[in-house]
Amino acid sequence: MLARRDAELFPNSSRVFAGEEARKGNVLQFASTARYLHLATHAFVDESISSNSSILFSGAGNPASDPDESILQAWEVIESLRLN
Repeated sequence: MLARRDAELFPNSSRVFAGEEARKGNVLQFASTARYLHLATHAFVDESISSNSSILFSGAGNPASDPDESILQAWEVIESLRLN
């Protein structure tokens, strides 16, 4: 996996969330202490209401998944994501 190989460049300060760990909650929890944030995900663009555009994490689109953990909307990035 490319993300794990890239993380090896920063062995003491990197964190990889893949598979079921690739959740919005993990990003929101650890982003504020990160110097760099790299997200390799899919996205949804809402052309009529851009603040509803979203970054999609593990489980997005799966009816059994919690949408609150698998979708990070643009407005949430602005309001909740605190970057150093």
